[in-house]
Amino acid sequence: MLLAAECTHHQGRVQRHMGVAIAADGRIEAVAPLALLGEPDLRLPGRLLLPGTVSTHGNAMQRLLRGRADADLSATSPADAAQCARERDAYLHAALTPTRLQAVAEQVFIEMLLAGVTAAGEVLIAPAADDVAAAGAAPPLALASAWCAAAANVGIRLTLICAPPPWRAGARGDVLATFCAQFESLVAHLLAQPSSQVGWALGIADAPAWPLDALVGLKVRLSHMPLHLCWRPSPSQPGGLGMPPPRRLPAPSLLQSLIDAEVCDACVTLVGAPSATPQQAAALARSGAQLVAAPAAGSPPPPAMADATCLRRSFSYDARRGRSVFTAAQRLGQAEAGTGASAPAALWQAATRHGATSLGLSCGRLAAGDWADLLGVDLHAPALVGVPDALLLPALLREGVVPPIAEVFVAGKQVVTGGRHPKAAAVGSAYAATAATLLPP
Repeated sequence: MLLAAECTHHQGRVQRHMGVAIAADGRIEAVAPLALLGEPDLRLPGRLLLPGTVSTHGNAMQRLLRGRADADLSATSPADAAQCARERDAYLHAALTPTRLQAVAEQVFIEMLLAGVTAAGEVLIAPAADDVAAAGAAPPLALASAWCAAAANVGIRLTLICAPPPWRAGARGDVLATFCAQFESLVAHLLAQPSSQVGWALGIADAPAWPLDALVGLKVRLSHMPLHLCWRPSPSQPGGLGMPPPRRLPAPSLLQSLIDAEVCDACVTLVGAPSATPQQAAALARSGAQLVAAPAAGSPPPPAMADATCLRRSFSYDARRGRSVFTAAQRLGQAEAGTGASAPAALWQAATRHGATSLGLSCGRLAAGDWADLLGVDLHAPALVGVPDALLLPALLREGVVPPIAEVFVAGKQVVTGGRHPKAAAVGSAYAATAATLLPP
């Protein structure tokens, strides 16, 4: 298929009279002037064609807490509010069956697509074996299958970030071996399914609670997988519900240990912006590691981690607040106005290519061989009327602007037309029924 829009963002600038040739497998064959490619099969007049944005490390289940979480702010103290939110998170994760998970995931994935996200990294925390046996938690394979079914049904690209159960005091090395074997079996099983739009990564929740040798062991055993190291506890983390937390290493100490052990490389993403010395941040930058600037943070990363010349960054869709990757980029650009990090080109790289790299995906740019995950932005929307071509991308990244996403393509297949998803009504009804069951008024 040959696709042509009025304008195309290619090689760092907006160009006209360009075409994107898409192969039958959904990958881009060529991006070139229409004069060289011929008559397009599909024209998008009045549209700016962009690569889709990438949500690097999200938690779609927090969609259930939208609005309800805000009520926690009326608690007597910030600590009480955080405890209340943790308890709700833990309850939701415990109560989710595969059917409920799929209903929630489909709703969030449609919201993502309408906001310009074409690829998402979502966390799957594997319950401990005793939790599956004693508490009736759904096994990881059933949960993973539900995630994949949700992504396939609405048409989004998905990377599942599989995390072992939270580290528990007294855990032995054979626990890691068991998880690695289960993880590899899970990946092998689901990769055999007829979907090219699901990828896999490894995630560690509350990394400071893990022994260094355990982190190194996981990295060595699963070195071919992208690795996300999270500095925040998971919803089911011990300590979240009045249980004593495991011993945690101070963030700078763990960072230094990871650097010394050469764990950090281009496949590693840091989630939760730990504090770091300038020397540590520079070492991480040399390693190629990446930092997720989550929109929920509300503030920029610590100065040592924020320099655009220091660490690559990416963004996540905030399901609890409904904040898109565009919004995350706008907020960061405003917070760091006047620095190199706020330049539209840097923010756009973080919103697209860096996120794709973090998830091990070939997307986030218009280039031959990459997936044809594309956005059609309405040039006739009030925010863009009269804007010169050279300023279109900066206009979309200006704080307060809601990008007018009209068309969305994933692997060359159109999944959003005229700003609407064809399954939005049915999915919305299923989500409402699930939400009412899990969180009654």
